[in-house]
Amino acid sequence: MCRECGQHYLVGRRDGDHLAEAMRDESELDYKIEFYRPLDGSSDDECGSNNGRLVSFCTRCGKMSRRSTNPKEPSCGHGAILRLVFEEERESHEDQLRRCGRCGYRAPDPVREVTHGTDGPNAVIATTLHQLLPETRRKVLAFADGRQEAAFFAWYLQDTYEAIHSRVLILRALRAIASSGADEAGLHDLVLEIRELLRSEGGGDPCTDREWLQRAWVHLLRELLTDQPRISLEGVGLVRWFFKLPREVNCPASLGQHPWNLEAAEARKVVAYLFDSLRTDHCVELVADAGVRVLWDDLKLKAKQSCMAIGGGRTTKAWDGARTRRVGLLARWLERHGPAGMTPPERVAAAQSLLREIWETASRYQGKVPLLCAAENGRRAHPRWWRAQLLRDSDPLFRCTTCGRLHTDSIGNVCARYGCPGALVQMDSEAAVADDHYRVLYGQSLPPTLRAEEHTAQLAREEARNFQDEFEAGRIHLLSCSTTFELGIDLGDLDTIFLRNAPPEPFNYAQRVGRAGRRVHPGFAITYCRQRPHDQAAFEDPFRIMSGKTKPPVLSVTNEKIATRHVVAVSLAAFFQEHRDRFEKNVEGFLGKMSEPTAVDEIRSFLRNHQCTLENRLTAIVPDSLHNAVGLCDGTWIDKVAGTDTALARAQAEVSDDYLKVQALRRDCVEREDYKGADWTKRRLNTISTEDVISFLSRKAVIPKYGFPVDVVELDLQRSSLGSTVALQRDLALAVAEFAPGAEVVANKRLWVSKGLKRVVGKAWERLRYRKCKTHGTFEIWLEGQEPSTSGCCTQARTQSLVDPIFGFVASPEGLEPKGRPRRLFTSRPYFRGMTAPVGN
Repeated sequence: MCRECGQHYLVGRRDGDHLAEAMRDESELDYKIEFYRPLDGSSDDECGSNNGRLVSFCTRCGKMSRRSTNPKEPSCGHGAILRLVFEEERESHEDQLRRCGRCGYRAPDPVREVTHGTDGPNAVIATTLHQLLPETRRKVLAFADGRQEAAFFAWYLQDTYEAIHSRVLILRALRAIASSGADEAGLHDLVLEIRELLRSEGGGDPCTDREWLQRAWVHLLRELLTDQPRISLEGVGLVRWFFKLPREVNCPASLGQHPWNLEAAEARKVVAYLFDSLRTDHCVELVADAGVRVLWDDLKLKAKQSCMAIGGGRTTKAWDGARTRRVGLLARWLERHGPAGMTPPERVAAAQSLLREIWETASRYQGKVPLLCAAENGRRAHPRWWRAQLLRDSDPLFRCTTCGRLHTDSIGNVCARYGCPGALVQMDSEAAVADDHYRVLYGQSLPPTLRAEEHTAQLAREEARNFQDEFEAGRIHLLSCSTTFELGIDLGDLDTIFLRNAPPEPFNYAQRVGRAGRRVHPGFAITYCRQRPHDQAAFEDPFRIMSGKTKPPVLSVTNEKIATRHVVAVSLAAFFQEHRDRFEKNVEGFLGKMSEPTAVDEIRSFLRNHQCTLENRLTAIVPDSLHNAVGLCDGTWIDKVAGTDTALARAQAEVSDDYLKVQALRRDCVEREDYKGADWTKRRLNTISTEDVISFLSRKAVIPKYGFPVDVVELDLQRSSLGSTVALQRDLALAVAEFAPGAEVVANKRLWVSKGLKRVVGKAWERLRYRKCKTHGTFEIWLEGQEPSTSGCCTQARTQSLVDPIFGFVASPEGLEPKGRPRRLFTSRPYFRGMTAPVGN
């Protein structure tokens, strides 16, 4: 669906003469995504640029015709035909369109898949809870099934709440100014009012007057230059921003002549309207009060600040470019209100000529505050010329008939949004936005802050403990957690639980809602049911999941990998009982010398010396059917505990390699006199060597931990200054997709990007070859250098290479501020070995 106009698209790929599900995995050879826009039957849709791209599609069986100017109906004969137009995707991003074919909207990803996302509705619920709960009881524990769901929501909720609260402050400030009789407010007057509001709700925050002023400027400039036009104060019809031309600025005389023929008042309105478009291009200088500095990064906008000039340049936007929003707006105005007979090129040329005159006039202005400020290779508008006007219910609003966007002003009823061919229709605010959620919310009183943090297995232990303590103390208002808080946690006087999806089982529901109501006040639990069958079933019959009835958990005691992990745990426990000093210190005390660790060799020697005693213990623990598999019959269990290819040996090799690399980096920093870097490496070396032993062994999956993962790898953040607060670990079956190079992960309100596979000196990845056939579903895998067991089922069975990333992955040096949901590039899929093609094929 188009993010701007709401036009829907069918997304798939042509497979023969049918529309099939899109192949979204870039690693697949038949990776392909195609976009088809349904037509509304109008003559405009059936002609022009759509020629040669039209398709007839059967909505019953999915059969489709070939693309042509006048496509025939499919031969299926069902008669349920929908006319579609094929839309071109981006060359560099085949899963994205360049622009919406209906309204012309352009953006990095203008048409997004319709998914019943939960972040928006969940944020509305969480904000309402925060607003209505008593001040001393504003604590909400929010559950999600997945750690990424929980991690992203913590950032998303706090970010959206801060944006909402910022708009609440601006609206309150503008209303205070309007109550004194002023029809409009300049930025300076607004900033002073916002500063007083911030100071009054500061809660004892020890800010200086200049710091309050700087915060007020950030709030105001972020709204003036917003990249959320639909939910901004202007987008919901509460505020009108406009560029106020100085009286002494004369508009170009050509505006009163052919082909424009405008009156003086109309001409000034057009010029001001065009200058107002500069804030949409983020071409505004950040000029605040004396002694106050606002940086572009302070505004947290997705777009970069730009500068502009006539003709543009390599790093400069064109004020008068033929494809700019201003030229498009003026050309569409001429098409509807100009003289008849003008060709499209003539309209564009007239618009460019007028824009150049306007720019030259503004550049020559010599007032105390310039209209345009010199910036880099061009100019930017000075913000002091913008004014804000509080809109009343009686003030008219305008809505575009094509993209649906709301406008607070109009020139010739032409939609000013870039590329939109629509017309504006005047309507009163009651009909336009009376029931808009954000319009109502901005007019309400909100608590000044909402702090949200995550509590998942992605956090380092100390960071998680700190967040839990702050939540219990009321300094964190919403704790977004996964299943980590289901069992064994008493959060004191917690009253409110928010389940962001229906839990898997009644047992999970009972455990989650059971966190609340343990002290004075009764507990309150709210469950949001998502648009998926499990949640909808819970919504239709909530008593099933609330009844508490559940199936007893089933555990296979003959799982070889879990049994082996317990063999390791028993063996290490015996070693630590005899060598308590190796356990009670830290990683360095356990391994010995960090550059040349000896722990694995010493443990293996200890096990050899105590083999009989330990085997007696282990045979009593391990099921009889697994004695041979884990090596208790022939003594090879020792090699499974402390052999050269065990989890313990890999953990020792990895931590030693990490230590040596940071040590080398420290020497390099000292040689280059990079004392800040040297100080960081010193702290990092201390973090690596002083980690407690149990944390290290469980983190490296040497001993059992929660969930019994058996092949755990990390997304290594050791080069990051924030790496000590995050522990990104996954079972290898999930990590191959979630941590694959290029993948993004959110943790502790930062976005981490995987950059590659981790290498360990002296160790190598196991290289393999594999072959799979999409026709017959066969899958084979064998070691590189060996021969496959079969010749392949058919020509569709292609052979490729793979490595087993047992040492994990490495991330970018620093986490980024998230801008939206992290992209999932890959998925994990199971394949079954040993399957053969049907006889005769």
